[in-house]
Amino acid sequence: MPPYGQGTSESLTLGFENGFKTMPNAPVTGDKVPVTSPNIRPERNKFTSNALTGSHEPRPIVFGKVGVSGSFGLECNPASLMPVCKGLFGGVRSSGVSGVFAVEYYLSTMLPMFIQQSHADINQYLLWNGIYLGSTTWQFGSEGLMECTVNVMGAKQSVFSATQIGGTVTDRTGYEPFSYLLVRIKQGGTVIGYSQAVELTIDRKLGKAMAQDQTNEVAVVFSEVAEIMGKMTALFQDATLLNLALSGAETSLEIWLPSINGFGLLVELPTIKFRPPAVVTNGTGLVTQELEFDVYGKAGVSLHPGRVRSNYISGSTTALDTLTLVIAVDGGADQTVTFANPADVNAVVTQINAQTTGLTASLDRAATDTTAGVIRIESDTKGTTSSVVVKAASTADVILGFDNAVHSGLDGKSILVTILTPVAA
Repeated sequence: MPPYGQGTSESLTLGFENGFKTMPNAPVTGDKVPVTSPNIRPERNKFTSNALTGSHEPRPIVFGKVGVSGSFGLECNPASLMPVCKGLFGGVRSSGVSGVFAVEYYLSTMLPMFIQQSHADINQYLLWNGIYLGSTTWQFGSEGLMECTVNVMGAKQSVFSATQIGGTVTDRTGYEPFSYLLVRIKQGGTVIGYSQAVELTIDRKLGKAMAQDQTNEVAVVFSEVAEIMGKMTALFQDATLLNLALSGAETSLEIWLPSINGFGLLVELPTIKFRPPAVVTNGTGLVTQELEFDVYGKAGVSLHPGRVRSNYISGSTTALDTLTLVIAVDGGADQTVTFANPADVNAVVTQINAQTTGLTASLDRAATDTTAGVIRIESDTKGTTSSVVVKAASTADVILGFDNAVHSGLDGKSILVTILTPVAA
């Protein structure tokens, strides 16, 4: 009896094409990601003859061009979300030198991808080309692990008896998935302790078109103006959110999902509006507010500051004694921080703030991580003229893991997703 394909031997590898439906030059590299329920398949229109022939028999059919659509479930961890965010958002930039990299994603021109589904036990490999990641919904609860569904649209499918990825495959499956246990939600810059769940949908509004190009494949996959929207479920503690929605005022939302070793996921929505909510009486239980919101970008309003991050710093930091950080903010003069025997990362942040102006040092960390964290230094201004650079003249930059590049702010961006990850962008 021949072997049959089993899910235990199946894997999904993502990669980026040189151009639409064009595989990268050999050796082809990719990223293996942890998935659930991969459901990508070819699709084809069917055209039936309706000619009157005097017969009741079904008439011949003609098939149209072959396309690809479907979805896969992704188990989200500090490495697996990276290729998905790159494909979905298109805009990528990063900071860091080792240990912890801060990789930022924002809406820009989408990048064509390929996906290979490997059935290694029977040597069958399904390859989809001209793939674009169309939409995803992220749900942030009070507990549990983060999973999401990623919807795709593409141009063609091929079947091979050997893998088409001959280069390095980066394994992104072995990292601890994000847990909702310590998730934090901020609205308008203030922590909401009574939020129960947030759902965020990012939709690139994909479409496809056929052409008379002498092939049976989709000619173009395109994206329209993106749509980002969400839902929030909150306990009914007071009328703050209710009045905010009824007034139609703009506010902001921030979601921080910390992980171990300083890794984490930060989602910043600088400009949103809540729609008028429903106040739901759940029998004799707790009353909740069900709020929907829309996310958008406005020039001069939807702003992000220039910022740079360190490695994950834990334990004693007294080795920094007399060492320096030379920092310039917004293109201004150098400011030198000289450390004086700081006991831990909290003291490092305190000493940076005490010896500088125009910037703020803080920590990205879990609430339980009281004496460790990733140092964030950001300008007190926002927008494209905002910037932070830790100069190479510093003597503490290598120990702390700061790079020496200029990191500028952003203007008019509806969403900025930052992944603190062990893998470089």
